[in-house]
Amino acid sequence: PASVNPNTRMPAFFTDGKSAFKNLFDGDAGKQIEAIWIYLKEIDQTRLPVGMEKTDAYVLVPKDRPIVHRTFMKDVGPRTIAVGYPEKIHLAFDASSCRVVLVWKGEFLDAESAQADRFTPYVSPLGDDIHSFQPKEGESDRENQRQFLGYRLDAIGIPTFRYEQGDTLVEETWRPLDNGGGFTRQVKTLGETPGEVVEEVRW
Repeated sequence: PASVNPNTRMPAFFTDGKSAFKNLFDGDAGKQIEAIWIYLKEIDQTRLPVGMEKTDAYVLVPKDRPIVHRTFMKDVGPRTIAVGYPEKIHLAFDASSCRVVLVWKGEFLDAESAQADRFTPYVSPLGDDIHSFQPKEGESDRENQRQFLGYRLDAIGIPTFRYEQGDTLVEETWRPLDNGGGFTRQVKTLGETPGEVVEEVRW
């Protein structure tokens, strides 16, 4: 494996043509390699080894309340807070830049890769109709100088994200529209110049 990826932690196999498994085919490396090739050629006709079969055990399905799941998410980053809603409309909030990066419809997330893999790969939305929000023109995430303060849940489990932007405290809440076609985004600013902005987000 190191010849393909020098940074891998996987050990070498059949070093100097010898097998480390002496109890399999009496340690015959040639027969062991042949058995691997036979298995790979017939993989569509055989079951995976016990413990490796695909299951739905890690699929997150919001039913009565939203699911708030912290994870590593592709196109968002390692500090993702994914929120799945029973209305089958979902979002991914980046706690580093303090903004919603992705929204999508349909199924929520399969958390198996993050739970089962030691290298914690990024997860991706299970649903479709995915929309990505890019930073505004001329405004980078660093320039925002936002500091994430956490989130709080209301009585039905909808999170309100809280962060500081300079001397201003911001509270941002995304609620699904009744028809599931988008969100109502509410942004409150607290400080010397308090204010509130409410807008619909559809895609």
